[in-house]
Amino acid sequence: MNRVRIGVIGTGFMARAHVSGFQLDERAILKAVASRRRDRAREFADEFGFERIETEWEALVADPNVDLIDVTAPNYLHAEMAITAARAGKAIIMEKPLATTPDEADRVMATIHETGVLAMYAENRRFAPVFDDCRRRIARGEIGSIKLFRINEMGSGPGHAGWFRNRELAGGGALIDMGIHGLGLVEWLIGSSIRSVSAMVTPIDEAEEVVVTNARFDSGALGQFVCSWGVQGGLDIRAEIFGSTGTLMIDHAIGSGGLRAYHADSIVSSEARPHTASGAGWSFPSIDEWNMKGHRAEVRHFVDCYLAGTPCRCTFEDGYRALQLVFAVYRSATEQREITVGATE
Repeated sequence: MNRVRIGVIGTGFMARAHVSGFQLDERAILKAVASRRRDRAREFADEFGFERIETEWEALVADPNVDLIDVTAPNYLHAEMAITAARAGKAIIMEKPLATTPDEADRVMATIHETGVLAMYAENRRFAPVFDDCRRRIARGEIGSIKLFRINEMGSGPGHAGWFRNRELAGGGALIDMGIHGLGLVEWLIGSSIRSVSAMVTPIDEAEEVVVTNARFDSGALGQFVCSWGVQGGLDIRAEIFGSTGTLMIDHAIGSGGLRAYHADSIVSSEARPHTASGAGWSFPSIDEWNMKGHRAEVRHFVDCYLAGTPCRCTFEDGYRALQLVFAVYRSATEQREITVGATE
């Protein structure tokens, strides 16, 4: 059996999501995990069965016994880590966003193209069963031509890491953290490119808390994206797609697990459940979360592609496009006008 040796940078929420998938794949060898905090690296390695730990991510990237680098570190490190890993000849899977500035994103893409390494943008929504099913339904023409859609990406905001609310470190606020998912999903989902965006933003501290974006598509469809860090009561992730002969309604959070639970006191820490309001009162626990949200499928797909030598179905080019749309939204909000966005290639 061909196998791949995995190196993971980061020990947080997304690292757990990815490693839960690698653990179930007998072709994946959990070789090493890197964290600046030795205690966290050791705890993570012991929990998931990594062979060793590193406190410097550069040492993990340089290790000849590691084939694949999984980047789940804070946003401001993404570009440097991707460029370094590519130059070391490693395959890369990386969480959103691709970078925090347009210049960084351009440097990442130039390096990926120059080195030719396998690089996957980990947009989990594209691997979630419900969105994959809806994409096929739309492609088959089940709801006719798309006229209108709405996407919600909302929660109570990140409470597990202070860098999220620092624009320089994160690249933005609620949009680059949550709204980027919908922007990275919709063109793939409905099969048409965004032509222009028009946005309004409500700021909080250094970053934005609420963003409402209207979009025009090449197909003639109109869309609306709403993202926020200011919504209480749990995550609200929904998509509503209206066609000429039918409608699709997707609930990817509150109603998707089929379970409601009540607790008099909060039982969920912000670090364990980022972007989610306190667990006191009614909550809507996720059932089989990493499968439902697509994380396990995306990492298995990446192992498939690495071992078969085939392209990924969600590439760094897709991540670059999502970031292009994010920056267009920021520009629209700043200049208070509709911004034309270049077409996908």
